Amino acid sequence: MISLRNVNYTRGSGDLMDQQVDLDRRILDWIVGLDTEIDELIEGSHLYKPKVSMQQVVLPDEQKEMLLRNIDNFSKFKHFRKQVGLEDVITYGAGLVILLCGPSGTGKTMTVDAIAHHLGKRVLLVDFHSLESGFGGNKRDDHSVDLRGLFRDVDMNDAIIFFDECEALFKKRERGGDKVFNALLSEMERHEGIIMLATNRPLDLDEAMHRRITCVIEFYAPDHTQRYKIWKLASERLPVDDDIDWMKISLRYELTGGYIKNALVSSLLMAISRDSNNPRITEDDIISGCRLQMRSNLQMKSLKHRIVPKTSMGELVLSTTLHERLNSIVEFEKARAVLLGHWGFQQERLGAICFFWGPRGAGKSSAVEAIGYEVGRPLKVINCAQLISKENNSNTSSNVRSAFKDARLMDAILVFDDFQILCSETGSSKQNDSSVSEWSNG
Repeated sequence: MISLRNVNYTRGSGDLMDQQVDLDRRILDWIVGLDTEIDELIEGSHLYKPKVSMQQVVLPDEQKEMLLRNIDNFSKFKHFRKQVGLEDVITYGAGLVILLCGPSGTGKTMTVDAIAHHLGKRVLLVDFHSLESGFGGNKRDDHSVDLRGLFRDVDMNDAIIFFDECEALFKKRERGGDKVFNALLSEMERHEGIIMLATNRPLDLDEAMHRRITCVIEFYAPDHTQRYKIWKLASERLPVDDDIDWMKISLRYELTGGYIKNALVSSLLMAISRDSNNPRITEDDIISGCRLQMRSNLQMKSLKHRIVPKTSMGELVLSTTLHERLNSIVEFEKARAVLLGHWGFQQERLGAICFFWGPRGAGKSSAVEAIGYEVGRPLKVINCAQLISKENNSNTSSNVRSAFKDARLMDAILVFDDFQILCSETGSSKQNDSSVSEWSNG
């Protein structure tokens, strides 16, 4: 007996003996016993069996417990739903839809792999960018046919379907891609398994999609204790020196798990370049790898009018007192995750407001750049003279609010150059007073 789900695969009259049955290549191959890979048939998809366990995933305990609680009890939920007739009351949304959102490299894909491994399932990874191009060959312009086959293969392979970078679909919808979007929503409502979505731009998701999401898990950049666990787990099979101070590395370099793995690869390449027969990773190799990844991380953050810091604190020629003051700013920023996370301090009013003053050429800009380099954040520089000059064309306070919003979204350090213009008597006005107030409360 072959179940074709509740979709119309037949054409013709109402006579059962006078029917044309439409079966695609995947079904035909399955009937005759050919194990055709789905990525050979549907562009943008890849079916694989993950090997990552939940023990290898470094997440806050409560977050991991919530994930496991949802997926472990899902089969019981389906049984109870059928037992009490809940499917007659709620006729759609029988599956478990989990959205993972957070910056790149924080472990979203790894978590999906670990969940599938935990359940003994495979993962069907779907890339919307490639999938969209595959729809171009559909002459009937019926995208539901493509997605129907996609979800059917999930059932046939007992897999979890994983839509990575799912915000791409909603960008497409803004440009008239409603057919794909609606087809996806329809198939998601029919699917009775687990659907995983991942994005680093959750605000781009459509409201219609939010209504179909069962659970949202936010991923954040790891704090130093989590980074320490990631370093230890990722390096346990590598030839590393026993005297590497992993806690010092974890405190000094604020890297996500993805960048930590890249740093280890860079470190191993350095060790191999010294001795290809018996490579040994030293602490200096790890530090060099971390510095490379911090620069890569800064380059990847897209921000208008940004500056990517390239000067470290050790390159500054300053007095001991100034060095200590600048280092205290860096230490405060690195401790922020502990203050807000483990110790439960409120986030409001915890921003560090620093005022650098001195003659031109004294090194103020270099000092700010060094702080950005040490904490791994780009700079968004606002020239106050230009800010004031736009007063006739736009609202200064609005520009200031926009600057803070942009910097906050991209986790950048906001720098107001020539700040005295906003506070000077010659440039004073109600507009400027409002701007200063906006700045002090940002």
